[in-house]
Amino acid sequence: MSEPQGAIFFWKDEPHITGYLVIGDEHFELVGVRRSAIKTEFRGRQNKKLPHEQQGDLFNERGADSRK
Repeated sequence: MSEPQGAIFFWKDEPHITGYLVIGDEHFELVGVRRSAIKTEFRGRQNKKLPHEQQGDLFNERGADSRK
């Protein structure tokens, strides 16, 4: 089993914290709200799809300029 990896991003607006965690082949999305200077509540949700399966293709068959 590989080492857990992830990232947490902090924002001024809600949700104050977003991120992800990867443990082996398990992927989790993280979301949290800062309740005080010392307390943040957060949740994790298991993501059944791999990250590359979530993003649709940014370009169609016609290429980058599909408005023509």
